[in-house]
Amino acid sequence: EDETLEECDQSVSFALQSLSEQSNSLAPFELVRLVRANRTGNTHDLELLVRQGVHGSPISVDMLIEEGPNGFRVEKVAFL
Repeated sequence: EDETLEECDQSVSFALQSLSEQSNSLAPFELVRLVRANRTGNTHDLELLVRQGVHGSPISVDMLIEEGPNGFRVEKVAFL
């Protein structure tokens, strides 16, 4: 089922935070565009166009975010 940006706001925020933490860079990842957001049960299937910092080049990332009782967890990250 497709989600709107409002419906997947928490999972997208978590995805961006996770990418930024993994990158070890001072420039956090920013959302350029939400390409795809599907939800099946507690799994958010996201394709995000992101960039690192204001001057970063946009890159696409495919992520699966699992929503559980203790919050969100990254299941898959793939740079496209």
